Amino acid sequence: MRFSTEMKKQSTSKSVPQLGIQRRGTARRARTTRKINLSSGGAASCAPLRRNYRTVLLFMFVKTACGAAGVMAFALLLIFVCAQRNAAAEENIPSAADSQKYMFINEIKPGMKGYGLTVFSGTTIEKFDAEIISVLYGTDPQSNLILARVSGGPIETAGVIAGMSGSPIYIDGRIIGALAYSWAFQKEAVAGITPIEEMLRIFSFEEQDDTATGLRQAQGGADGWAQARDFSFTFPTAATGAADIRPIMTPIIFSGFSQESVEFFRPQLAACGIVPVVGGSFPASMAAEDAPFEEGAAVGVQLVRGDMSASAIGTLTVREGDRVLAFGHPFMLSGSVDLPMTTAYVHTVLASLVISSKVGSALTSVGTLTQDRRTGVAGVMGGSPDMVPVSLCVARSGEDSARSFGFEIARTRQLLPALTVMALASSFGQVASSSGPFSAKVRYDIELDGFPVIHNEDFVSGLSGFPPLASLGLFKDLTMLLTNQFEELSIKDISMEVEVQEAVESAQITGARIRKQTLRPGEDIELKVIMKPYMKDSIERRFVLTIPEQFPEGQAFVQISAAPETAFFEMLRSPFSLQATSIKKLIELVDRDYPGNRLDIRVMVTDPGIVINGQEMAALPSSVFSVMSQTIGREPIGISRASVLLEEHIPLDFEINGSLMIPITIDRRAR
Repeated sequence: MRFSTEMKKQSTSKSVPQLGIQRRGTARRARTTRKINLSSGGAASCAPLRRNYRTVLLFMFVKTACGAAGVMAFALLLIFVCAQRNAAAEENIPSAADSQKYMFINEIKPGMKGYGLTVFSGTTIEKFDAEIISVLYGTDPQSNLILARVSGGPIETAGVIAGMSGSPIYIDGRIIGALAYSWAFQKEAVAGITPIEEMLRIFSFEEQDDTATGLRQAQGGADGWAQARDFSFTFPTAATGAADIRPIMTPIIFSGFSQESVEFFRPQLAACGIVPVVGGSFPASMAAEDAPFEEGAAVGVQLVRGDMSASAIGTLTVREGDRVLAFGHPFMLSGSVDLPMTTAYVHTVLASLVISSKVGSALTSVGTLTQDRRTGVAGVMGGSPDMVPVSLCVARSGEDSARSFGFEIARTRQLLPALTVMALASSFGQVASSSGPFSAKVRYDIELDGFPVIHNEDFVSGLSGFPPLASLGLFKDLTMLLTNQFEELSIKDISMEVEVQEAVESAQITGARIRKQTLRPGEDIELKVIMKPYMKDSIERRFVLTIPEQFPEGQAFVQISAAPETAFFEMLRSPFSLQATSIKKLIELVDRDYPGNRLDIRVMVTDPGIVINGQEMAALPSSVFSVMSQTIGREPIGISRASVLLEEHIPLDFEINGSLMIPITIDRRAR
């Protein structure tokens, strides 16, 4: 199973002689077209070459350096490139026969009137009116947009409605494109239509392994744990200006999810062009009823199914046999995908001054969404995409019985971590209060295909916010695994166990005492750590660590900290040791947890160390450090600002917070 992001723009021709499609400046460019004879029996048309300075400079360089032979080779190379581009472009352009079903952009004129198809209620496909305003050329590279005024039905009061994405627009009985774009806070319903010829090119994409770019390098261990505190780091930021044209928001209907979990992720989902709507599912008996799956029908993309469900709702634009097109804009711009495609039922339209939206439910699975591209999504009828099974067992502290939940999450890099956390958090709320005091012990496993099972634990406590916090570590781990830069990982299974009680079980480190501050190697460090539990009297805990015989003499420090505090300190002390340099190192870092109920006691010296390929060499002699540090910049080597030579991890029965440092001296002559 692949998690992929669209990387390569489809090849398109600068001129389209078959259809006579004209674009701004076409006439001027046409005069630069040349016929290049490839043989005595035929010729090939080379697409107009842009007169950019790079081509001119390259030609001059070849002429100067290589003479006539070089120029001839350069010309042959250009001929080959042009021929390849023309061949690729012709594969992507609709055939002339399609003009009987489709009207292309060169025929569109202001004032033309037509209609669109969509579902406003139930599964009935209804018409609405459309009048062409103009055509916007070059809204994106090699992309245009048709402006239209739409009216009729609920549009009169609700405007352009989330869920109408993909509604086919017809003029003279031919499809011109899909309703796909709008503006915020409009006084009248004006929409952008993606031209049908640009959508049809999606069919030309073959199944391919898209390489993701623009993704942050996956950080592991402490750095990834710290990043997880800021949920927004995994989501793109969308333009929010009222004057910006943007894709019509895609409603995702959440059934069985708590309002709190949906609201927690609402800003991040909105940044992805998604309107979260809390709704309901459909009875199985009614879902089995036949619903039309033709142009104008409601189409669903199922993201969660099982004890709870979540489905994106849009409109089907084109159906050609077993192939379909929808949306007219990207869903998540993920390239090649493998998501369940369903029929859908629309319960009602919610009119809003901000974003009006359809409220719907997924019905029956009918196929697989295979492409998520810039001009729409494509799918094929039939097939049952694989999803990630997730299981959860929640028990109340002191009780023998537990509640179990099970669901499946779609394999989408952008949404899988958030949807998993939302589903888990909603399930927690069925057992314990989601707004009052809580403490939760969390254990979870992530099973990967071809790698060891990742097992992590955590402990969280507070006065409110239990559901999201209990899944914070899992969110971080899934994000790092799915955005790694080494290879695509297939998640086979996710399981979680939670033991919860409705009380705050946490404490703050307030002080520490050490029996001796000057010690010999081999001697014990005796510590008393003072902690203040929530609304209780202070307590003391005694801990003993033995200094190794080979411990270097000189100044040292004892760090006493909660594990999450250790994570932040590690980011400052040795950031290079937290960078994944291979898939093996990444999984090792993900498997390194920092549970909230762990107390860390570490002894460190200020001597720097060297990190090579993520492995730290601590407290190097100055001569060795000087030699090795000279290779920094040429090799994957970094510096750690201090060296940890001794550490112990002590699990507690409560969440611990805070940290402190105690200076000590190591002296072999000490008494």
